[in-house]
Amino acid sequence: MALKVEDLNLDVELNNRVTLLELSAGNSGIVLEVPDHVMLSTLGIRKGRMLHCRGHQLFGGPVVVKTGERQIALHRRLAEKIIIQPV
Repeated sequence: MALKVEDLNLDVELNNRVTLLELSAGNSGIVLEVPDHVMLSTLGIRKGRMLHCRGHQLFGGPVVVKTGERQIALHRRLAEKIIIQPV
């Protein structure tokens, strides 16, 4: 059963929210906002899920994240629309 953001009792501060693109490699966070895109939900990227940023590829390449056992590469324009609460 997946946890929801409301179930985690986090103090979500507006100044502590970052985009997935801004999350440094090696850091994790909880997804707060996700653009309406069918593929994201299918890949397991939805509100309340924990994401681990694996890295940012060179020369404007994708952002690589891990959610559960799945590792995913996301386009930078899509990553900057996903809002994260770093943990």
